Amino acid sequence: MRLVRDIKEVRVWSPRNAARFAADHNVTAAATAEDCVRGADIVCVVTGSDTPVLEGEWLSPGMHVNAVGANRPTWRELDDECLRRSKIYVESREAAFKESGDVIAAGSVFARSAKS
Repeated sequence: MRLVRDIKEVRVWSPRNAARFAADHNVTAAATAEDCVRGADIVCVVTGSDTPVLEGEWLSPGMHVNAVGANRPTWRELDDECLRRSKIYVESREAAFKESGDVIAAGSVFARSAKS
């Protein structure tokens, strides 16, 4: 991401590991997921969660979200409002509709990458 964007601040949140990660990487630990997301330009959601951790009401216009953790059909990182408000891009439609709980819940994707 630093190759294409000038990143001035990095915030992290985790229910268990944010403080340690923040100290190890010289970034800011947020108290809540919402505090971490609100006002950000880029959000990376990388969890092993089976329930959404990113809520659509927290999104700002133009915000870019990388959601890479919901890689099982029953896992979700993004709530329904987040999916409704987003344009979803995938590397492979076939794989995404088999493996990603978020894509399955969305029911459609905007586009796939040019590589697949």
